[in-house]
Amino acid sequence: MEGLTGSLAADGDGGRLQLDSRGVDVTLSQWFREVLRAETLKGLLIWRASSDGVRFLSDDITLRTAAIDIKSRLEL
Repeated sequence: MEGLTGSLAADGDGGRLQLDSRGVDVTLSQWFREVLRAETLKGLLIWRASSDGVRFLSDDITLRTAAIDIKSRLEL
């Protein structure tokens, strides 16, 4: 992965990753012949650790490529 920028804060209980990236290249040669390129990747990802496992949350992840423009939320 190249071009990923943002800020990260974490401790033993969880953390947050604030993404603000342009020109992100992801190489997954096992599955794709060419590099996957995101024009922009922005948003906030939060995770929390508990006795039940790790929980991931985001209310606003934005991904823009030449082919798609996605705005999403997630909870895992």
